[in-house]
Amino acid sequence: MDKQFPKTCKVCNTRFETYEDFLLGTSALKKGDFSKGPKETILLYRNCNCGTTLTARMDDRRDYSEDGLALRLKFQEILEGHLAKGIPLDEAKRLTREELGL
Repeated sequence: MDKQFPKTCKVCNTRFETYEDFLLGTSALKKGDFSKGPKETILLYRNCNCGTTLTARMDDRRDYSEDGLALRLKFQEILEGHLAKGIPLDEAKRLTREELGL
């Protein structure tokens, strides 16, 4: 992703030196920030302060192997168990990751 930066808004010329600058200097879209891009990439959409929508491309690091799919199913199963006990989502995710050694 670093090859995409610096990135400059073509409307207001605001320059984002790094990915972190891009995230901190833009705002989320109301409809959502992500979409599937070509060749296992994810596109991140953010609004510049001038209102222009900017895009950054990220590699999709998700493991689509049989083991990766099984791990995601196990994660979801354990997470739902924690949530059913009334544990808040952030804490439930943390506990699930800890349980799975992630």
